[in-house]
Amino acid sequence: MGKSTSFRNMNPKDTLLIKTINKPLPFPEKKQGWKAVDPETGEGNVFQTDHADTIIAVMKKAPSKGFKNIIVDDGTYVMVDEFMRRVTERGYDKFSEMAFNVWNIIKQAEKLPEDVIVFLIWHIEESPTGSIKLRTVGKLTDEKVDIPAMCTVVLLADRVDGQYIFRTQNTGMDIAKSPIGLFEEEAIPNDMKEVESKIRKYYGE
Repeated sequence: MGKSTSFRNMNPKDTLLIKTINKPLPFPEKKQGWKAVDPETGEGNVFQTDHADTIIAVMKKAPSKGFKNIIVDDGTYVMVDEFMRRVTERGYDKFSEMAFNVWNIIKQAEKLPEDVIVFLIWHIEESPTGSIKLRTVGKLTDEKVDIPAMCTVVLLADRVDGQYIFRTQNTGMDIAKSPIGLFEEEAIPNDMKEVESKIRKYYGE
């Protein structure tokens, strides 16, 4: 809840937004300085693609263009859209390739300079046991890749008493987690800019 809205205060001058779905943001994006990347000049800070290899290529170039933050909104549709494009294919190879593509996105994030933060937004769903998990396509990604385990900070966007928040710690039935001392509260305001600031302060950047 409120995932895309959470980056309303991010600085568009140092943030690259990669949209997997070409839909308007839930705030006045143009007024705030968000602009589609011009294919000829390369200027802009919003790139639209749902192809993993293109996302990886764009991430590689981001630091050289002055971007300190990269937002992928959202990773769910990297898998969903690829699945729908290949829905008529028989066999399990496509599931292996989809898991590999998502794994590659995260591995590319690991290769970026230490001062670049990657925010990977994802949808969640309830598992058969009642716990909260990432929504993926096929069991291979859950069982072999385990995306949350590859990330240092996992925040759960929620709505409590009419307020949109991020939950910072695991309840025992979800995937939220954060390093000790990074956040003082288990529920913090739904503001990705504040999260960025705390991460940079915590790691001394």
